[in-house]
Amino acid sequence: MSIRLLATTFATLGMVLTLGCGDTEITQPLPNSVSSKKSQLQPQADGIPETVYGRVSGGGQIRNDGWKVSFAGQLRGLATHTPNERPSDRWDGSSPKGQWVVQFHNVSFPEISGGTFKSTSIESVVFFRPSVPVPNCVAATTVTALGRFNAEPGWTMAFRAADVGQGARSEELDKVRISLSYPGGPDYDTEASGDFPLEGSCLGPHKTGVDAGNVKVRIQDR
Repeated sequence: MSIRLLATTFATLGMVLTLGCGDTEITQPLPNSVSSKKSQLQPQADGIPETVYGRVSGGGQIRNDGWKVSFAGQLRGLATHTPNERPSDRWDGSSPKGQWVVQFHNVSFPEISGGTFKSTSIESVVFFRPSVPVPNCVAATTVTALGRFNAEPGWTMAFRAADVGQGARSEELDKVRISLSYPGGPDYDTEASGDFPLEGSCLGPHKTGVDAGNVKVRIQDR
């Protein structure tokens, strides 16, 4: 990331992280129940580990012609290898722990615009990694969380992100897609709404480039 984007990131995080959920702020570290040292767990015959320890963290904004959405959060947990037909390695998370906040400053859906989602539980997480090295493509994730939108319970937020890595060129941005839904109520999606451009993704469908901030997705052998 460039110096300009890093400076904007700190300002963005200072604003968004004040929106913490419950008694535990998302800026506080989560208990780490897994040792930082790799265990002696043997990989599968194809070299792909059966179980990994995954983490997602970050914060930032996506912006386009006056439309703006901010996000911040972190989660971590174990995940089990679940093969798919795409050219990527995939692991499903088991009881992930974390918190997520999304502020929809200005979007085209009046029912959503100006509101804030705060997670109360992380329902699921999936980690993806290229099966062969890909430039500017470290990993990707799909996070699903339940929570409150403007203090109303029962909402579901899905956060999809692709991490281009620390060594990427300044013009190579992390990519995200954020959706919010309520049973029988309005559904909003940064992709389907047309509010934000689709700017590619190294893993999964096209997403929107993060204009300020970044996302880190880390997958480690246990």
